[in-house]
Amino acid sequence: MLHYVLPGATGGPNVYYDRIRKHEFLSNKYDFVQLNQNRTAGKKISFGLINELRKQIIKEKPDIIHISGMQSSGFHCMVAALLARCKVRLITTHGFQGSSLQISSYKKIIFNSVIEPFTLILATKVLGISKFTSNHKMVDRYARNKSTYIYNFPPLPHELEEDKSIRRDLGLREDDIIFTTVSRIVFDKGYEDLGNAIRKVSNLKHIKFLIVGDGEFEAQFKNLVSTEIESGKVIILGKRDDVPSILSESDVFVLPTLHENLGNVFLEASQAKIPSIATNVGGVPEVIIDGVTGILVPIHDSALLASAITELYNNADLRKKMAENAFKRIKTQFDSNRIAWEFDNLYNSLLHIDIQHKK
Repeated sequence: MLHYVLPGATGGPNVYYDRIRKHEFLSNKYDFVQLNQNRTAGKKISFGLINELRKQIIKEKPDIIHISGMQSSGFHCMVAALLARCKVRLITTHGFQGSSLQISSYKKIIFNSVIEPFTLILATKVLGISKFTSNHKMVDRYARNKSTYIYNFPPLPHELEEDKSIRRDLGLREDDIIFTTVSRIVFDKGYEDLGNAIRKVSNLKHIKFLIVGDGEFEAQFKNLVSTEIESGKVIILGKRDDVPSILSESDVFVLPTLHENLGNVFLEASQAKIPSIATNVGGVPEVIIDGVTGILVPIHDSALLASAITELYNNADLRKKMAENAFKRIKTQFDSNRIAWEFDNLYNSLLHIDIQHKK
C-alpha cells in the first residue's frame, strides 16, 4: 500500500510512488494499492485524519504499508498504520521538517524532538532516497539498525515523450541559450539567490530563463526580476505537465536549492541530456558531479551562481560534454532495472517479516 499525500499533486514523493508502481517488473510482481491522504493536518495533530487513514488501511489489509515521508503526514500515517495493526511499516525519508527554513523555532523543536523521532521509532524499516538521508543524524539516532537507502527512479519510458515545438511556442530563437528551473517557487529552493544571479547576467544577449512551477515566493521572485520579465529574459510558465519536453529543449538546468535530499528534477535533467547548475547541499552531489555533469556552488552565493551560469552560457562544448556525462551517469548509477531489483529485495525481506509475525 503506497501512501499518497494529496493525490494528483506533482510533488517529488507522489512521483516517487508513481514510478515504483508503474515500473514493469515491480507492477507485474506486486499488487500496489493507494492510500489516499486527501488533506493535510495543518498545524495540529488531527485524530480525524488518523481515523480516515486507519479505515482505508483496515479495508485493504496490506502486507506492507509504504509511508510517504516524515513531517506531519508521515506521523499521521504511521499512527494510523499502527492502530490498523499493519505489522510492516516502511517509511521513506524524503525530508525532515526541521530542515525547513520557513518554520518557527518552536515547531522545529516539536518536530525534531517528538514527532519525527516517534515516527522513526514506530517504523519497521526506514528507507532513505540517498546516502545523505540514510545518514541523517535523526535516522542515525533513532533508526540506525533498521535504515537503508535506494535511489529514486529516473523518469520511466512512458514519461519521456518530447515535444520539439517548445521553443517555437514560447517565441524563443534557435540561438537562445535556455536555463530552466523546475520546482515549487519557495524560498527554500533558492529563488532569492536565483533572482539575484539572473540580474547579474541579464546583459548576456541571447540568454533566457524558463521558470516552471508556482508557490508562495512567486510574487517576491517576480518583483526581484521584474525588469528581466518585461524584457523577455525571464519567462514564468507556472505549473506544466510537459516538463520532459521543456527540459529536452533547454540547454542547462539550474536550481540553487538551500537544502535537498536528492531531487527528482536533477535526475530528469540528466535524463534529458542537459547539465545542471546546483548547490552543494544534501544529496545533490550524489547526482551532480562538480565539473563533470554540472557545476556545484555554495548556497547564498549569487555571484558564484552567476559565474557558473556565464561559464556554461559561453562554452557550448563544455555544455555538450557535461550533458553526455550526465546522461551516462543516469544510465549507470541510476539504472532503473537495478533500482527495481533493490526495491524487490527490500519488499521481499519485509514480506518475510510479515510472515514471521503471522506465525
